[in-house]
Amino acid sequence: MLYPSSSLLNRSAKMRFRSTPLLTGLLLSAFLSWGCTRSPEATSSEVEAGDTTAAVDEASEEMQAYTVTLAGASPSGLWSLLGVGVDAALKEANSDSTATYQTSGGGFANIPLLQSGQVEMGLAHDAELLMAQAGVAPFEEPIESTRVIATLYTWAPMQVAVRRDFAEEYGIETLQDLATVEAPARIAVNKRGVVISDLSVQALEESGISEDALKSWGGDLVYAAASEQATLMQDRRIDVMTNAVFAGHSSFTQAGESLDLVMLPLEEETVEKISADTASQPFTIPAESYAWQTEEVPTFAVSASLVVDESMSEEDAYNLTKAVFENYDELTTVHDAMKELTPEIMASNTAAPYHEGAQRYLEEAGLL
Repeated sequence: MLYPSSSLLNRSAKMRFRSTPLLTGLLLSAFLSWGCTRSPEATSSEVEAGDTTAAVDEASEEMQAYTVTLAGASPSGLWSLLGVGVDAALKEANSDSTATYQTSGGGFANIPLLQSGQVEMGLAHDAELLMAQAGVAPFEEPIESTRVIATLYTWAPMQVAVRRDFAEEYGIETLQDLATVEAPARIAVNKRGVVISDLSVQALEESGISEDALKSWGGDLVYAAASEQATLMQDRRIDVMTNAVFAGHSSFTQAGESLDLVMLPLEEETVEKISADTASQPFTIPAESYAWQTEEVPTFAVSASLVVDESMSEEDAYNLTKAVFENYDELTTVHDAMKELTPEIMASNTAAPYHEGAQRYLEEAGLL
C-alpha cells in the first residue's frame, strides 16, 4: 500500500468523520441490493426452451435499471460533467437507469459519504484515496472500505505559471529557482481543504519553498480558487499561480490574456517524489498548450477515480463497471480533454483496491 509523505500527511487540520447509520427496515428482494435500486428481468425459468439462447443474449446486452447518487464536488466544473457522463453511460446500458450528481466538498467528503451509505458512487482523487487509507488529516481514522470502479483521468498536470517580468527580474527558470534566489514571490495555491492545494504546497516544499521561508523572503502564500487566481494575476496581486488542471485550462488562459507568463518546470527529483507519494504520474505539458507557452514543461499529473464502498454487492458493482466501461465514449464527450480516455486508462488504478465486482469484469474483459 502506498502512503503520502509526511509533508502531505501533516498539513491539514484534523476533523472527525462519523458514519451515519443506513436506513433500516427495507424489504429484501432478489432484485434489490445495497444502495442501488434495480428493475427485475425475466429469469431463465420464464423463457421457453426454444428461446433460451436469444433470451440470454438479450439479457447480456441490457442490465437491470439502477438509480444511484454520485457525489462529486462543485455544481459546475469537470466533476459535474463527469457525473453527466456516468449518467449517460448507465442510461446507455438501460434507459431507465439514473445517476444523480450530488454536490459536495470533493473527494475528502465523498469517501466518508460512501462509507456511511449516504451515496452509492463518488469521485475522488487518487491522493485522497491514499490519505483515507492511511487515516491522516482530514481523516481522523483510516477508511479502508473505498473501492475503485474505474480511473477517469490521469492527465491533470500541476501547472506553475509566473509573470515573465518577475521571472526575468530574479532569474527564475524552474520552480526550485524561487528558493535558490529567495525570491519575494506571492504564490497562489488552490483554496484550503482541497487536495490540489496540498499537492501544490508539497511541490513548493519539495522545491525548498516552505510558507515560513517564503514569508521571510518578503513573499506570501495565497489560497484562492482557479478563477480567483486568474484575476489576482491579472491585477498583479500575485506573481505565481499554481493548480492541477487540464492543460489549456481557462484560468491560465485568462491570466495570459493581459500578461506575459512563463510555465515553470519541476525538477525530476520533485516529480518522482510526489508521484511515488500520491499515486500521481510524471507528465509533460505539451508545447503550445497556451499561446505564451512555446516549450514542453515537465511536471506531475493528478488522477481521479470513480469509487464505491466495499459493501456494494458484487453483482451491482459488476453491472455498474460493465456499463461504464462498455459505454465509456459517453465520458469522452463531456469535455475536450476527456477525449484521451480509453478502457486501458480506466483500468490503470493503483491507489486503492478494485471492488470485487469491478475486478471480475476487468478480468473477463482482459483489462487486468
